[in-house]
Amino acid sequence: MKTLFYLLVVFFLFLKINYSQVYSTFDIDGKSACTFDIDYGTNVYYYKTENYFLHDTDSSGLVITKTDFNGKQIKTIPVNNNIFCQSPVIKISNNRAFIVWRDAGSLTFNSHIMGSVLDLTVDTLLIKDVKLNSNFGDSERFAPEIEIINDTTVFYYWTGNEGLSGHASESIYGRFFNYILEPLGDAILLSDSSHNSIDVKFGMAKTIYDSSSEILNIFWIDDFEGSRKIFHRKYDLKSGEFNRGQIISLNSVNDLYSFDVKTPDETFMAVAWGGENGGKDILYLTTISHDVYRTTLISDDVAPNVFPKIEYDDSYDNILISYDKKKGNNYKIFGKVFNPRSKEVSTEVQISDDFNSNNSWPFLKFNTLTGEFICTWISSDDKIRGKIFNLENYFVGVDKTKNEIPFDFELHQNYPNPFNPTTTIEFEVSNSGYFELKVFNILGKEIKTLYKGNAEVGNHKIVFNGENLASGTYFFRLKSKDLEKTIKTLLVK
Repeated sequence: MKTLFYLLVVFFLFLKINYSQVYSTFDIDGKSACTFDIDYGTNVYYYKTENYFLHDTDSSGLVITKTDFNGKQIKTIPVNNNIFCQSPVIKISNNRAFIVWRDAGSLTFNSHIMGSVLDLTVDTLLIKDVKLNSNFGDSERFAPEIEIINDTTVFYYWTGNEGLSGHASESIYGRFFNYILEPLGDAILLSDSSHNSIDVKFGMAKTIYDSSSEILNIFWIDDFEGSRKIFHRKYDLKSGEFNRGQIISLNSVNDLYSFDVKTPDETFMAVAWGGENGGKDILYLTTISHDVYRTTLISDDVAPNVFPKIEYDDSYDNILISYDKKKGNNYKIFGKVFNPRSKEVSTEVQISDDFNSNNSWPFLKFNTLTGEFICTWISSDDKIRGKIFNLENYFVGVDKTKNEIPFDFELHQNYPNPFNPTTTIEFEVSNSGYFELKVFNILGKEIKTLYKGNAEVGNHKIVFNGENLASGTYFFRLKSKDLEKTIKTLLVK
């Protein structure tokens, strides 16, 4: 009996030890950046192309590699053998995989956005090679993405030139389709020209759909007064109306691929973005809740082309941010955890085991059924490599509540709001230091500096008089050395 007891103890210790280990990496036969989605926690569909760059002529086109959750390959499914396919994306909903890519053609100025639909019940293409963009002449289009709207509607969007009247240069466009890729109207212009620029610099747009309010949140990179900024705009699907674009990035964005967005629920959005500050490459995370913008410094040691990816872990109520970091002449993927409620940031851990002489092109997803993350990247031997892990196991020895950047202030909503012509702004400082409080209009133009200098611990109140301003929306932005927070207000005369 005693022997049996000891055997059971050893057995459970073995299970515990193995459960706490990091999952081993796995490889997929491919050379280019990989995106993927998860089919109900059972299978993972990795979407790859041999030919991500236009001149990489040794490609065999687009292929889906179907694996089990441990990365073991089950089968490959050909999608398109065109060697000019680029920037593929896949999204799964209701036993269907929606696939989109850029068909560059032989001429870069005559590219199209193409789509197919895979029936996951039989692993067969249900709809194949549908041109998704409208017919507006020869146009250059890039960076397609997918947003699932509901059980019958899917939204495709991209950067490019649709040739619409008055918007001949590059902008962000989107188009609604049903589940068999029949269009529900023409392409619509998503980006905003109210900031005096419709040249979005290959803006790599991202969207978040709020099903409760039927609002589509649109994010893109644009040129503003000589530097790249991230803009945020809302599209109301019920009324078909847009609001005006707002700048949400504090500093200049350092690369076109340097941002990602994610939402854990319909009241909170997170935007990870790479910026420049004092000659250093910085990774920030801007959170948006009830139209309040708040920015946190995640890392001040990242690659120039940081390629951040963010994914929400609903088991721990945390956000994992992965990013490229340059060590010597090589790149590796690292990660940090951000807690949306406490605003705390964990210490840094390394995710990828090997390195790449160029950017690793990481991609990150969370499986809600297993509570585990999957991260893929381009390895040093030019293969697609992946790792499966969860926060509890992978971040062994990491204090997830440790805050590298002190949460040193709180900016409260001004009162009264709306106001005419005066209102009071109150902020609370828990760590003394240098602060700036400024007013901006809806175009991001600075109107006035209300406070600039050192602030001691405690509450501070400032009265703002807007008698010389026109009625409209304005923003108060409080900034410290590492953090910033923005609130929206309305002046009504």
